[in-house]
Amino acid sequence: HGFRSPASDEHGLTMEEAKAGKSKPYDLVYLASCPLISKDMGKVYTVTPLDLRAEQKALQKIVQESRKRLRFKRDFATVQRLSTNLMLGCRVIHYTGHGLPNGLAFEDEYGIMHIVPTETLRDLISAGAKENQVKLVFVAACHSEPAGRAFVEAGVKHVIAVKITEKVADKGARRFMSHFYLALSMGRTVKDAFKIASVNVMAADNLPTGGDEAKKYLLLPKDADHDVQIFPGLQEGSMDDCTAALAMENLPASVDQFLGRNYDVQRIIEIFLKQRKRLVTIVGERGIGKTAVAIEVGKYLLHRGQFKDGVFYFSFEDEDRWDKEDVAISIAEGMKLNIPTNRVKNQLKSYLRGKEILLILDGLDSMAAVRGKKNSSPIVSLITELLRDCAPLKILATCCKVVGVTKGLEEREFPLKTMQDDQICTLFAKLTGEAFTPDKVGMVGDPILYSSREVLDELAKHDIITKIIRGHPGRCWEAARMYKKLNTLDAVVKQMSPEQKKLPRGYTPIEPDDFPQYDKFWENLKLEIHDAEALRFWEVFKPRLKVPWEDFKARLAQHFHAYTKTRRPLDQEDILAICQFIQRIAKRSGERYDHKEVSARAFGIWWKRWYIPFTSTVKQIRNVWDRKLVMGVAYSKQSIESEIINDPVGSFMLRLSGNNPGCVVMGFVGTDQPKRVLHVLIETGPGPNGEFKVNFNDGKYQTYNSIEELILQCKRVTILHPGFVKDSVFGSGMQHNSMHRQAEEEDDGPS
Repeated sequence: HGFRSPASDEHGLTMEEAKAGKSKPYDLVYLASCPLISKDMGKVYTVTPLDLRAEQKALQKIVQESRKRLRFKRDFATVQRLSTNLMLGCRVIHYTGHGLPNGLAFEDEYGIMHIVPTETLRDLISAGAKENQVKLVFVAACHSEPAGRAFVEAGVKHVIAVKITEKVADKGARRFMSHFYLALSMGRTVKDAFKIASVNVMAADNLPTGGDEAKKYLLLPKDADHDVQIFPGLQEGSMDDCTAALAMENLPASVDQFLGRNYDVQRIIEIFLKQRKRLVTIVGERGIGKTAVAIEVGKYLLHRGQFKDGVFYFSFEDEDRWDKEDVAISIAEGMKLNIPTNRVKNQLKSYLRGKEILLILDGLDSMAAVRGKKNSSPIVSLITELLRDCAPLKILATCCKVVGVTKGLEEREFPLKTMQDDQICTLFAKLTGEAFTPDKVGMVGDPILYSSREVLDELAKHDIITKIIRGHPGRCWEAARMYKKLNTLDAVVKQMSPEQKKLPRGYTPIEPDDFPQYDKFWENLKLEIHDAEALRFWEVFKPRLKVPWEDFKARLAQHFHAYTKTRRPLDQEDILAICQFIQRIAKRSGERYDHKEVSARAFGIWWKRWYIPFTSTVKQIRNVWDRKLVMGVAYSKQSIESEIINDPVGSFMLRLSGNNPGCVVMGFVGTDQPKRVLHVLIETGPGPNGEFKVNFNDGKYQTYNSIEELILQCKRVTILHPGFVKDSVFGSGMQHNSMHRQAEEEDDGPS
């Protein structure tokens, strides 16, 4: 998505036309209705989405291929926008959306379906249109015959609609529309264009029921003279697209198969627009769909012009050590603002003040503070300042917990829950690409006896839905990927069952005789900790299930030294950083924060997710770790940059990643101008000496047997800070006799 600046006003007039006071009638106005939900008798229903993008693309392609200077405008079908376009003037109105026997489905400003009765449609056309200016209305919707007759009663001479008893197929509708408008723009009459479109639908090779599809369309009034040109004498040239340009944006692409979250998207939109809240935080566990929902909210509001100064997306996943100025710089760069690097925060606030902008701040789990904490994180402090000083700015955040803004600002929490079984079944079927048959879901008997709905209902009862996925979109994606490999539901269930999961690298299984049986302490501890080595770690604390942080820190230092068999211990800064990771991981998993004690449950979660991959990697790079050639987890990206930014090109440092446990980060001075420090993630895996993988942002992974081999073969790095030629440090002999002695004698060896 490139950035686009508005080139026309809200009515679709170019700036020059608006200044000159001109208001030429549009030749063709395309009105699309795509509400998120409908409400009926107190119940909420998700509206089946239409493939508007494909239809708009097909229509625009046809108009361009005609090589006629036709004034074309795309808009959304709301009562206000219909009235506005009628008053500005238009020859043809094309409506696409859901049709009903008693009217058409429009949108309201909050994404809710607004059913406009046929009588109201008639009155809107009669009151709003200039005399005889609307020549033709094309109602591309199922059951739209009554709406079509309402347009006729309003004085429109030519109307195309669908029989009241019929639904139309998307492919057939696009084909009919394309050929109809191509013929019309080439100067053919309405009668001829209708016939050409009908014949092409009947002859379509990808529409087995093309003949039936063509008969669903009506040209109204039936006995009127339709041998009339709508676009006589159009000039040769390119299409004149009068559609209002989108505001500036940098939104990523929508997630594939976005399903089952329309109500959540609509509720957030309503919170922003109707309740006029300025900070909404989508909260929920990882993989529940927070990012996907946030992006869809941004796109819906962007395309409907609700934020005329822009909608911008920023991901802060696994970032936790920036200060406010760093965060401000990231936001300014993402918005393509030309702001000098000094005092960026204040200049960013000056730019945002008074502008209608939506900022989407995604993945604040690592950076957000707990509500009520005095020492809030940089991102929370910046959010607080922006909301306080930059009205009417609005912010949509995603986080496992509320962000926790202070100083009287209101934060609206929006919990994102698991999906309903029918929605998750549909998502699973779409992700697998499988048209599930009765035998696939365990049904017996003649497949002809079962409808597709009955098959999906049976799928909803299967263990893969009730025990494995359990309404969680992230697990649904994982199950779908596995199904493509295993090809049976039962095989996926067996593979993904908790008891069947393979132990991660470095995990130690608990044997029946390892620990005393029928001991209440060990029974309680095993409920929280599922690794034998972790139980031995905690054994010194018996009988406590919570211990003070100071006791835990001492035990951590002792265990690390013995478990990894390294000569270099953890320093106090690393121990403090590791304890912060325990707190953060525990909070993500719903554990209450306790600044005095660490619980066995929090420890068990951290051990599996963080400590095992961390210590496994330390063992693999033991020689590099002991010689202090790699920094600990207390070292941040910013720390590396401040150390080497003034060094020659090719200078580098290594550090163990805290946010990506088990990985090493290499920061090096690149060849870019102005000079900057680049960071690449080195992943570790199983292998004789550990398998080390690195991707230099070219989409290809390079694999090495050791970290020394990786560094020696990497042409981008030459000098280990503060001045060690890499060959002398990481070479075949690594000249490690003198270097090793120096590292042992000097406590601050090469860093």
